[in-house]
Amino acid sequence: MQKKILILIITSLLVAGCNNKSNQKSTDKQSEAVEQTDSTSSQSSNNSTDDVRALAYKKAEKGNLWLSIYKQDYSDVGNKLGQGMLYGDSDLLRLDHKAEEILKLCSDKNGTCSLKAIQKDPKKYFNSLSIRLFHNISEKTLNEYNPLIQKLIEREPRLPEIDAAGKVYADHFIKLAMALNELKKYVDNNEYKLDDCKKGPELFRNIANEYNEVTQAKMAFRATYNKLYNEYHNIQKLDIKKQGLTFKFNCIDIMDSINEIVTLINEKYEEKNQFKNLDIAAVEQKIQQIETITNQLMTIKGKNKEINAQALNSYSYDRFVDGLPQMTNQMKIVLKKLHDKDIDKEIDMLNIYDESLTRQYNSVINK
Repeated sequence: MQKKILILIITSLLVAGCNNKSNQKSTDKQSEAVEQTDSTSSQSSNNSTDDVRALAYKKAEKGNLWLSIYKQDYSDVGNKLGQGMLYGDSDLLRLDHKAEEILKLCSDKNGTCSLKAIQKDPKKYFNSLSIRLFHNISEKTLNEYNPLIQKLIEREPRLPEIDAAGKVYADHFIKLAMALNELKKYVDNNEYKLDDCKKGPELFRNIANEYNEVTQAKMAFRATYNKLYNEYHNIQKLDIKKQGLTFKFNCIDIMDSINEIVTLINEKYEEKNQFKNLDIAAVEQKIQQIETITNQLMTIKGKNKEINAQALNSYSYDRFVDGLPQMTNQMKIVLKKLHDKDIDKEIDMLNIYDESLTRQYNSVINK
């Protein structure tokens, strides 16, 4: 799961404003002309800095809205774009996963659903479909989706790369929804009984094509989003450190370390030689660092005033911190069972914990 870009520019502006007021005080009395020149120059510099920070804030916010589209969380997007809740948005949740499950029914050697196979056992293909798709995605939902995406694209500032990647993903996602709708109608209206399932292979093929397009578009979007995220991330971490927000900095730092380990383990698992080249000692050292930071973060658990003073969400903080030991223990379990037959199950559990923890992190950090 991708982490949100931090929305901390407002805090930075407030700190900058306080510093500017302090710097304006001077014990040296200068001529009125010099004071006026210095004041104008300082004002121009401050305005320029504020403009840069304000633009960065808007870019970060728009990046996060695209991330919400990617995660199929439309409420935040609709409200911030003034469109309101997307009608029937819950019907779109995990739509790509539902399509994947449906395509598993196509067990032919080439991964397709042949007419012969469908006609041999139509219940296998069509009855189980109703379990995975309880009802059609409404026309109103489909009609509201594209205008929502277009509003996000047109929202200033324009971000050409992520706007383009997001649009490609959204276009194929809604086409996948329409392809699933067509198959659902075909089954619900008993059309397959009238044409002896002849249209079935085409409908399954349309779903397969759009599912593959969505999968490719998701990969491209993740790469584009990560590029935007990394562009701001280190700058924002430095900004937070300068402000003395130690606990907020450590929350960010600990998630960076966790994501680094999880990514490394996933990459090694996907390699043919798997964990042969994994530097276990380095990973163990990183885990120790995570545990040290965890102990530090625990010291303000339940202390809402201190948590809020660190520009963190006190409502979610405790749950986030409580999830850290579970995460580090799962990392240790993976290292312990690297060469076991069931290591895939432990890695799956690691990714589940990572997804849950990242969700809590996004809530804590973007107060």
